[in-house]
Amino acid sequence: MEITRRNFLTGAAAMGGLAAFGLAGCAPKGAQADTGEALAETGREASATATEGGEVTPEPTPDITIDVDVVVIGGGASGLCAAISAAQNGAKVILFEKQAQLGGNGMMPEGLFAVNSPKQAELGIESPRKIDIIANEFQFNNFRITYDYWSNYIDGSGESVAWLLDLGVVIERVESMFGSPEVFHYGEGGHCEQMIETLIAATDTLGIDVHLNTPAIRLKQEDGAVVGAYAESPEGIILANAKAVILTSGGFSGDTEKVRELVGYDTTYMQTPPNPANVGDGMRMAFEMGAASAPAACLTASRSVGDVRGTDLFVISAGQPFLWLNELGHRYVWEDLGTQSMTLVVRANMAQKKAFSIFDGEEFERLCNEGAPLKRYRTLAHTPLTNLADEIEQALEAPEIEGAKLAYRADTIEELAEQMGIDAEEAVKSVERYNELCEKGVDEDFGKAAEYLIPVKTPPFYGFRETLECQTSLGGIDIDPFNLVVDAEGAVIPGLWAGGSDASKLTMESYNIEVPGSLLGYCVYSGRTMGKAAAEYAKA
Repeated sequence: MEITRRNFLTGAAAMGGLAAFGLAGCAPKGAQADTGEALAETGREASATATEGGEVTPEPTPDITIDVDVVVIGGGASGLCAAISAAQNGAKVILFEKQAQLGGNGMMPEGLFAVNSPKQAELGIESPRKIDIIANEFQFNNFRITYDYWSNYIDGSGESVAWLLDLGVVIERVESMFGSPEVFHYGEGGHCEQMIETLIAATDTLGIDVHLNTPAIRLKQEDGAVVGAYAESPEGIILANAKAVILTSGGFSGDTEKVRELVGYDTTYMQTPPNPANVGDGMRMAFEMGAASAPAACLTASRSVGDVRGTDLFVISAGQPFLWLNELGHRYVWEDLGTQSMTLVVRANMAQKKAFSIFDGEEFERLCNEGAPLKRYRTLAHTPLTNLADEIEQALEAPEIEGAKLAYRADTIEELAEQMGIDAEEAVKSVERYNELCEKGVDEDFGKAAEYLIPVKTPPFYGFRETLECQTSLGGIDIDPFNLVVDAEGAVIPGLWAGGSDASKLTMESYNIEVPGSLLGYCVYSGRTMGKAAAEYAKA
């Protein structure tokens, strides 16, 4: 869904200005210098588009004024990479982070996408063809993506890994995920915390002026060019005068109304995102400067009602291939959809008024002793869920949330359906038909893989309401293929870049797990290339 700047800005004004978790693209090396030089020659005379009637945050009176070359707004993976890259290329850099720590959603992913990387070469892994990756994305996103963005990103992804390795980041291994080519670069220990820690250390080594607990509140614009940013620090309002500003504020996943409005998901039971501070700050500030909007999407996962992150309950309630029934008591999709994409699971569930995952007592014992069929986050498939029994009992006793329980249990399918508020008679028929297919070993109705045909016969029966977790948003600010922010006419707004979750034009509908780690890879790539381009622009 395309964002309307007028609606976004009006909504932001009504909320007091939109105050205060993987999964963007600049030019290849030669083009970055050309971009900076061209902007230096023409950019400062360009004019930005008006903000279409939305209220604009007024320019505050600064208590502190600092002169720098580059301002980076947001200290997640993309912002850290942008700040480091700019400093490496000779820029004086200031970074504003609204939270008390750096890292943002960058602490969440297990790894990042890349092709033709030094690690792949070391391991003797042959990278897939660029056109095959892009063709996969074209089909997954219903041909709404643009070739240039993916082409630049893929061409620069291997260099991004080399750059990380030079900084001291540890890439533990490169593997396939969900049947993808071997492009997923795992961080140390199968996670990316060490990468973020290394990037944070680099900001200190390079002398980057980092301000925590300091949300940026407005950009400064002169003659159509962005020439700095205002931020609210514990010591007062800071004005950072600069020749370039980079927006990497983490998107809008922390604002449930924006997720509902811009992406179209039912957010009634939406889980608190990993980083609730991401409420669209970068979008608001860009739109105030005349930036155009771009389609937005979310990287999502399926969850049960209630915040069950880090529990065995999460593992079994997050898109496992059990029996799924909707409010009519009917199956509605092949339930092994989670082997392809958690985002597709969410889409299938959100298309129903109600969606439930169901299994029986025999499967419950198997889950406790042998584990779930599919890996979920750090919990591997077939890992015993030793806490599940206690957690389910707690969930059964927990108070309802918006009329929905955290878990349901009954001795009959009819009783379970009545508890969940779905058609009991149809639910019984659906279960009977499903069990027939399980006995045949062939899903004649939906084509679910035989290994996931898990019968529902033995009481007690368990049910979970499936809902939404938005781990991070994707896109919102319109950019050119080099991450320069553009206005409604397609003209570059001089001095303003946006990347990471703020401006990803790689994904127009949903995140494609068949290109695993593409979001974190993009954050690193967009940050690295934006930082270099901004530094060159500032020096020109």
